[in-house]
This record gives sequence, structure tokens and C-alpha cells, in this order.
Amino acid sequence: MAKKQGFEAQMKKLENIRDELETNELSLDKAITLYEEGVKVLRVCREQLNTYEARIEELSGIDDQGKDDKNDD
Repeated sequence: MAKKQGFEAQMKKLENIRDELETNELSLDKAITLYEEGVKVLRVCREQLNTYEARIEELSGIDDQGKDDKNDD
């Protein structure tokens, strides 16, 4: 299994895909292949962000509604 890349590396990959798609020098097949790869990378980024968000909520004691889960009010 390939080593999971960090968020910053995934974002850089996404930026590179975007830049390549913007060149207008791609065949339709290549553009669609790059777009598909970009969607996959974007999903990985979202999963990583969701994981980070859950960790921050757990550490801060704030739930996803912005309420302090240590306060029973």
C-alpha cells in the first residue's frame, strides 16, 4: 500500500492538476483523466479535513453545533 500523503502534498497535487487543466493544450481524454484524478485527490483532502475537524472538536470540547459538550445547559 502506498504511503498516505499529507494534506499539503495533496493540495499541491490538486493545484498541479488545476494548472495543467488550464493550459488548453490537452486532448479531451487527457483532460478527463486529469479531472478524475483531481476528484479523487479532492475526496482525500475532504476526508483529511473531516478527520482534523473531529480531532479539534474532541480536543476543544466543542461539538459540531458549536456548543460546549462539557456544559449540560
